[in-house]
Amino acid sequence: MAVTNAHHIDATPAESIDGDLQYRVPLLPAIDGNTVDIHVEQAAFAENALQFQASLRFLDNRFKGLISAIRGD
Repeated sequence: MAVTNAHHIDATPAESIDGDLQYRVPLLPAIDGNTVDIHVEQAAFAENALQFQASLRFLDNRFKGLISAIRGD
């Protein structure tokens, strides 16, 4: 795989990537070997959605303020 931009991550083994690999240790693996904990994933998704909505609301208010200042309201 060729790196076409200086900001791309080099496709070398994981040992050369800065930082540690991150993964969740399963709390209770299922009998079929599935290690995904649906409750943990749903909580992480809900937190991410909340942060996304807060960011959008913040940006929306900033843009409304800028538009108001431009219009002279």
